Parts: sequence; structure tokens; C-alpha cells
Amino acid sequence: MVFTKVVGRYRRRTEPVVGETPKEAIKYVRDYHSFREAENAYGISKSTICKYNKKQLEEIPAELTQGRFKYVFTEAQEAVLVQYALDVSRRFYALTRKAIGQIAYSVAEENGLDHRFRNGTASDEWVSLFIERHPSWHFEPEHEQV
Repeated sequence: MVFTKVVGRYRRRTEPVVGETPKEAIKYVRDYHSFREAENAYGISKSTICKYNKKQLEEIPAELTQGRFKYVFTEAQEAVLVQYALDVSRRFYALTRKAIGQIAYSVAEENGLDHRFRNGTASDEWVSLFIERHPSWHFEPEHEQV
């Protein structure tokens, strides 16, 4: 029996719903229109409108997220992590994959970010995807020449 590692390669199929559109669709439904009419008028799925119809308008976020695929860090925060890794690699040696995972975990904890990292380190899958997103530099330490 051969086990292969399943690495997430999530690709979003729909465009995110942003701005006042979700709130306008909810108001449309609350003005005694059907969910299907609101779906056709605003381009938001019926199930999403039903989900947010139960909430107050102030509780509806500006951008509706879909699914569980959320990035831990923003692009700016990841850029800081990349810059830190570059600085360390210039001074000493390049970071290992394990070190990158530990740094990501500690940064997420210190900043109080919502994450799924366990056991003091980011998962190997997260590190692989992080490296894939930032291919311009090399992580593995070089061997010393004697």
C-alpha cells in the first residue's frame, strides 16, 4: 500500500463578494422579495443570502469568505517573514524548513492570529506552500566547506 502526501492546492472558483453588495441583497430580501430574486439581482448565492439573513446588518462583514481556506498571514506579514529569513541567511546560514515553521508559529502566537499550527510549529504542508509562494530565495542551509 502506497501513501501519498496530500498537499492542498486550493484554487478559488468564484470571485469574493465585497463591499455593500451583501448588505443590499439582505435588505432586498427583507423588503419581501424571494431569496432567488435576490440571488439573480445581486449575484450572490441563495445559500449565502440565507446564512447572512439571520444576522444584523452591522454583523455582516465587508468581504464574505467562503470555505475554510484562510491565510494565516497577510501578504505584508509574509513579506516581513521573507525579509527576516533573508537577513538571517545573509548573517549565518539559510533557515531549514523546520525553523521556518517554528518562526511562523511564534509570529502567529505573538500577534494573536487565528491559525491551525500545532506542536509549536507550522505544518509541513504550510511550509511547502509558503516556499512555493516565495520561490526567489533558498531555505536549506549550505554545507560548510572544510
